[in-house]
Amino acid sequence: MAGVRPYWRRDPERLVPFSALLSLVETYYHPEVRHDNYPSLISRVRRSGANDADIQRFKQDLIALLTGDREGLHPQALTEAAWYDEDDDTGFLQRLWRDLYPDEPLPRRPGQDSAGVDDGRATVSRVKGHTDRGTPYGTLLRIVDTYCHPEADDDAYAALIRRAATRADDAEMVTFRGELVRLLEGDREGLRPEALSTAAEYPGGNDDAFLERLWRDLYPDEPLPKRDGGLGMR
Repeated sequence: MAGVRPYWRRDPERLVPFSALLSLVETYYHPEVRHDNYPSLISRVRRSGANDADIQRFKQDLIALLTGDREGLHPQALTEAAWYDEDDDTGFLQRLWRDLYPDEPLPRRPGQDSAGVDDGRATVSRVKGHTDRGTPYGTLLRIVDTYCHPEADDDAYAALIRRAATRADDAEMVTFRGELVRLLEGDREGLRPEALSTAAEYPGGNDDAFLERLWRDLYPDEPLPKRDGGLGMR
């Protein structure tokens, strides 16, 4: 078994990369507690809202790992925290996502099919560096990359529409909506010029048109924010 010390235990502030995920995996999934605790993690995720900060950080960590961002993760950390049964970290992370978020498409690296299997194309995140925690508009870019890119599942965009309509307490979607409003109002500070087109690969190359369509699809009963901070016509 891996010899790495469980360094994430010494990080109560969750400042070490992926410590939120490693801590919860060890608490709920390690074989010494798995039988009793793993169903509790599934229940916690299903009922968690914006107030469960650890679950929100856990989900962000999980998305980052599934989309290929392993920067700062010790190569043996996941095996030490989980003692999982799968062949590798990716197999474990994919099963974790499907157990905890069954109604959401699997985040995946470019070059993977809908089952998360590599097809030989590039395996680095399309928007790596744009979606890091704390990066301006990182939440919006991560969600756009997961749900709107042409390589996403066929049902991914419809799943995003359902998510926006039915999960008012979804902290990630609250952040996403706030970032979308800011972009529509003209605040692009910190957004790299190619970030949106890389995340979505929308036709025409027009950020404004893409953002406006995204708003109308996700929030059809709300007026479109416009650049002067007011509201545009629907």
